Amino acid sequence: MTIHLKLFSFTSLERAKVPAAVACPFELDVKQWCTDDCEESDRLYQLVGIVVHEGSSASSGHYFSYISSRLVNRDDQSERYWYCFDDSDVTSLSDQDLDRSMFSQIQSTKTSYLLFYQRD
Repeated sequence: MTIHLKLFSFTSLERAKVPAAVACPFELDVKQWCTDDCEESDRLYQLVGIVVHEGSSASSGHYFSYISSRLVNRDDQSERYWYCFDDSDVTSLSDQDLDRSMFSQIQSTKTSYLLFYQRD
């Protein structure tokens, strides 16, 4: 499932970026948005990717992405790692690092633009 967040505001006089960090859950329960007869209402979705816009305006900026990867360790436990793909730079980070970097700042030039969720 892809969620597109409204990042820019356009009027006849101005194009502006909405400067707000949006707290995005790592696990999304869609039950509250489903009708009673929805067969998918008890499904959980895991955040697996984020496209980020970094910049202070709608007419300029830079896009990069965070992609998750699940690895199974020796005890058959699944661990999630995040990778930041920023042009030719690739760095790894934890859930906590991503949360701190993207979702904890009230006013930021880094803003989530597209969220990608995968069903469990």
